[in-house]
Amino acid sequence: MNGTELSFDLSGLGLRLRGMPADVAPSLEKEWAGYVARVDEPFLDLLVEESADSFPGGRTLDARLDAVVDRTRARFASAQGTVEVDAAGQGRVALAQGAARHRLFGSVVGRVGIGIFEVRVDAKTFQINKHS
Repeated sequence: MNGTELSFDLSGLGLRLRGMPADVAPSLEKEWAGYVARVDEPFLDLLVEESADSFPGGRTLDARLDAVVDRTRARFASAQGTVEVDAAGQGRVALAQGAARHRLFGSVVGRVGIGIFEVRVDAKTFQINKHS
């Protein structure tokens, strides 16, 4: 695995990102500096990978989000990348290629937001847990 590992405590929700690309890791660490923490048991543990897909830069990114949900996982995809999370909070993020600032906010932050704040898959039934 290449890339940087970052861990954050987001108001009690532990997040670990493994394999963060060099073009976005420093910016995310700077933007979320107040949340950087050692996380031994993360709520969400994501492996971040590079996708061969790319998306155009610009002022507005494509907001369409496709979802596939079943009893064991949830997968969300957009032009900026995908996130797939299982019931244990383990998952993968695939970041599309593009300008670093779009990859950070359109891809990483967007995918993490989906993973943490929108979806947690229960082994028996799918349930949406909103954490505030």
